[in-house]
Amino acid sequence: MTLLERNLSVLKGKNPELHSLLAAVPDDEAITAEETGAGDRVPQVARGAKKVMVHSRFDPVKEAGRLLADFDPQEYDLVIVFGVAFAYHLEALLPRLRPDATLLALERRAGTLRAAMASRDLGALLADRRVRLAVDPDEEALVSLLSSASSYRITFITHRGSFQADPVYYNNLVRLVKASLSRKEVNIATLARFEKSWSANIAR
Repeated sequence: MTLLERNLSVLKGKNPELHSLLAAVPDDEAITAEETGAGDRVPQVARGAKKVMVHSRFDPVKEAGRLLADFDPQEYDLVIVFGVAFAYHLEALLPRLRPDATLLALERRAGTLRAAMASRDLGALLADRRVRLAVDPDEEALVSLLSSASSYRITFITHRGSFQADPVYYNNLVRLVKASLSRKEVNIATLARFEKSWSANIAR
């Protein structure tokens, strides 16, 4: 059984709808999995003539640790992550979450998740009951996802590499999430990590 088949098998028991999507979607030719110096695999996304490395090309595990170095998730009911890519940052975050917390990870491209599952063993992440994955959710889907999670104390985390690959999309997704949350009585403790650098990137 291939890595992709094993990962999809785990996902099928947890999220049949997403499983069906990823099992059927063709490989995305804009996404290639490259091997790093540390022996990991990371996605490279083609944007016209430009290619964007979505994780560190040297050590994505160490990069994920730096992303979360000053972040304490213990006080949050819901952590929303914008950008899944190959999920190194999600794996780094998971051991630090409370047992009753929810990790909602939003990804633009089904092809990215399929490539991740073909490249890495994500079984533990996919099986964890705290983890919810969604691909390119519209406003109605976001309302459904957020209504089913405890969301009194919320924080956002932006995966920088995913944003660099698709800045307009993720900027709009944050707007949609904020609009959905505005319908609920919540306390958003942190609107978005890297929001200032986000704005600077958009301006550039």
